[in-house]
Amino acid sequence: MKVCLATLILFFLYVQVLYSQSKVQIPRGSISKRSSQKTENWTENLKYMPQASLDLSENLISLQLNSRIAYQLINKLRIGVGGNYVFSKDNTAPPGVGGSYYGGSVFAQYSLWKIIFVQTESEAMRVDYFDNEIDQAKREWQFAWLAGAGIQPKILGIQLQVSLDYNLNHDPGRSWRRSPWVFRFGFSF
Repeated sequence: MKVCLATLILFFLYVQVLYSQSKVQIPRGSISKRSSQKTENWTENLKYMPQASLDLSENLISLQLNSRIAYQLINKLRIGVGGNYVFSKDNTAPPGVGGSYYGGSVFAQYSLWKIIFVQTESEAMRVDYFDNEIDQAKREWQFAWLAGAGIQPKILGIQLQVSLDYNLNHDPGRSWRRSPWVFRFGFSF
C-alpha cells in the first residue's frame, strides 16, 4: 500500500511540474499568417482537482481524500481519473474492520450552466468488511457507481467545487460508507 501511495504522490507531483512550466513566447512577426493558426497543447486542458470529504457520525470518523486529474474533452465535458485514500475509525465496528482504505475512480462531469454541473463516477475501493459466516474481518474490492450534481464557483481567483452524489450500488449491510449520499468539497487549478 505504501508503494501505491508513493507512486500516486509522485505522479501528481509530476503533473504539478507540467503545469508550472511557462509557455514559450514567440516574437511578433516571426510566424506567417498560414502557420499562425492556434495549435492547442493538450496539457492546457488538464485540471488538477484535489477533494476531501469528512463524515462525523455518532461513533464514526471517516476522512476521504481524493486526488483527481481531469481533461477538458469538449467545451462542457470533462473526464478524468482519481486516486482515493480513506481513514476510518468506527467505535461500533467488529474487530479488524476500519483503518486505511485505498482505491481509484474514473469520472465524467458535464457543465449545465456556468457554475452548475452533473457528474457520474465509477469507484473501486479496497476495504474491510466483517464476514459473519467465518466470524472474521476480510478485505475486498467494493465498487460504487455514483451520480450527482454540484457547483463550481470562482471565489477570489480559486475555482471551488462542491458536489453531492448518490451511490447507486449502496448495500447498507456491506458498503464501507454508512450513507449512500456522498458530499465532497474541493478546488481545481
